[in-house]
Amino acid sequence: MGGSRTVIVRIDCSDKGTDIRCVSTNMTGHSAQAIYEDYYCNRATIEFTIKENKSHCRVPLSCMEYSANRFRFVLQSLIYILMDELRCLLPRAKKPQP
Repeated sequence: MGGSRTVIVRIDCSDKGTDIRCVSTNMTGHSAQAIYEDYYCNRATIEFTIKENKSHCRVPLSCMEYSANRFRFVLQSLIYILMDELRCLLPRAKKPQP
């Protein structure tokens, strides 16, 4: 399969139980913390935004015509893309220095 890979493991233990997250990557030149926070968690944020869109901005697909439902769905998707682009333009919060 070729190439070496780095495995990053984060383990949290609390009263609710153990939460284990693993990331396998072939990225080099980054610290484990930077890979986990800047790449893995960033992807999770995007996936959460998609889940949020599905659960809070439901598209009513109650029309009798397929084309009307499709138009509503496409319109909702375009609105989601516009909102995501606007979020990307917002300034990011600076991380506190340790």
